[in-house]
Amino acid sequence: GCRRWWLVSKICPLIGGVFGIVANALCICSLTQDWREYRPTQDLQDKFQRIKNPPWLITITSICFGCGLMSNLVLFLNLSGRLSFVFAQATTVIGWLLSSLVFGVLIIVYALQSPRTQRPGEYLFTQGFYYAIMSTGLYFFISVVMTFVFVGAHKKYYTKKFRLGKMERTLLLLQLGLMIYLLLGALVFSTIEGWQFLDAVFWADFTLLTIGLGGDLTPKTNLGRSLFIPYAVSGITIVGLMVNSIGEVLNTAKKGIQEQALKKQIQRIEVRILRDGVSASKKLQKTHPSRSQNEYEFNVMRKLQGTTARKCKWMALTFSVLATLTLWLVSAAIFTVAERENQWTFPISVYFTSGALLTIGYGDFMPSTNSAKPIFVLWTLFAIPIITITISNSADTIIKEFQGFVLFIGSLTILPGQDGLKKVVKSWYLKFTRDRTPVGACVSTTHTANGHQKSSEKGRMEKKEVDHIAERDTYFYYHIIPKELCKVLEESTVFPQKQYGYEEWLYYLSLIRMGKWVCLTQERHREGNIEGNCGYAKPQETNWLSQASPLLSSNEAEWILQGLTVVLRKGLEKMVSPSESSKFQMSEIGGCSKNVT
Repeated sequence: GCRRWWLVSKICPLIGGVFGIVANALCICSLTQDWREYRPTQDLQDKFQRIKNPPWLITITSICFGCGLMSNLVLFLNLSGRLSFVFAQATTVIGWLLSSLVFGVLIIVYALQSPRTQRPGEYLFTQGFYYAIMSTGLYFFISVVMTFVFVGAHKKYYTKKFRLGKMERTLLLLQLGLMIYLLLGALVFSTIEGWQFLDAVFWADFTLLTIGLGGDLTPKTNLGRSLFIPYAVSGITIVGLMVNSIGEVLNTAKKGIQEQALKKQIQRIEVRILRDGVSASKKLQKTHPSRSQNEYEFNVMRKLQGTTARKCKWMALTFSVLATLTLWLVSAAIFTVAERENQWTFPISVYFTSGALLTIGYGDFMPSTNSAKPIFVLWTLFAIPIITITISNSADTIIKEFQGFVLFIGSLTILPGQDGLKKVVKSWYLKFTRDRTPVGACVSTTHTANGHQKSSEKGRMEKKEVDHIAERDTYFYYHIIPKELCKVLEESTVFPQKQYGYEEWLYYLSLIRMGKWVCLTQERHREGNIEGNCGYAKPQETNWLSQASPLLSSNEAEWILQGLTVVLRKGLEKMVSPSESSKFQMSEIGGCSKNVT
């Protein structure tokens, strides 16, 4: 339950902002055209005659648009922290809900009214009428979504404060810029080419989304063709940036879901340890006598991280595929109904929507009715980003596995690698067995033989030459810590993020928690407190399977970097003022609240 409410607090405000922008743009489209037209005969080639909207219809529609625009603005101010949560949420929910209800009643009343004329022919609803219907539906949907956000905050599942990050702010600004750019471009090209404004909106939509249906809606004038090039290039760039921002936001949400799922598994393990921890420890000593309980917990935590990450990736792929299939098939059914005048069958609609989703756009079939064009505009604004995200999720799962399989086959046949056939087969066997090891099993890491273990051993040998405490502290704070800071700083920027092995964590936790190397004097060595003459002190046992585990940090290198920075600052202050206590709060390192000496 908490995970679902956490997702509501992160995603729903962003959905409200993005959908609110689209709803207001559709409402503008409904205001630019009369809602009903007269056709003398049923021949599609006959010219239509528009029936003017009554003044009361234009007035109420403008008021609904004003309420929707005000709600969107208040939500933006709330997301930026300029308005209080309670006032902003109440205003946005009430504003969008009133807009949807009043707009819906207005549409029903107007649709039920029959024209006051006895002329033979047919009366049809225009594109503006259908844009009004879609705008009403979006207003109501957003009001429901934001109601969930308000309820979750009222029940104290999360704080009554939004924290809008850089990626979320970028997405909202790009969405706003795209809709303004699309409408302004439609206005310019409708003036140049002599199109109706809403036909120009339809053209701008399939142009900027690279679908390219063509047909009669193509620039015919020299000025229009000249402006088309910069307009299309700039618009496609905005769409690309927006799709990239959507991917970043969803990846952040996916990481958050992964962290929540991992914490839930850790809670279950903590309960299990409290229940039968003694028997588990005895079983560990029998099955893994060469490994400590602390290292066992570390490896279990690493295994949990790997399995949780894979589950989240496949879950994201599943949801995106289902969303794509739903958009594909449901939209095909809708276009079949909307284009029944042109005798579209369901297979034809499936064929058309497939080409549009894949941005192929042959142009042999394209929407032409007043209902199909607005539906196409709204559908493509959400379908193209979704299909792009589906392809991205496929690249993280299926395509990555397929790429590895292709490289493996190539290394066995025509493109052998530098490692040789034996090493290739062995590496794949180890990967296969490691991925299928039970969570409770002790899995060794591949990081223990890396450079940091060697550097720590080298550092121990170097420190054998340091005998005095003053020289030891000087060497530690002016040589060891800065050298490790440089290394970790470089590793904090690599992609994918570095995961440190057990020995590496022991080394860095020793530096962070003890704050110094231990070079034993003759007196202390004779007391037998610690075996050996020089080395780093054994750190306090870390509870890796807990909510405070450093492995749960968003970036392990940044956690270590922050800890080393605190150690360096505290050490230098101590060397200047020896009376200062060496004890410091772990809250300064990675968010822990425990005291470490």
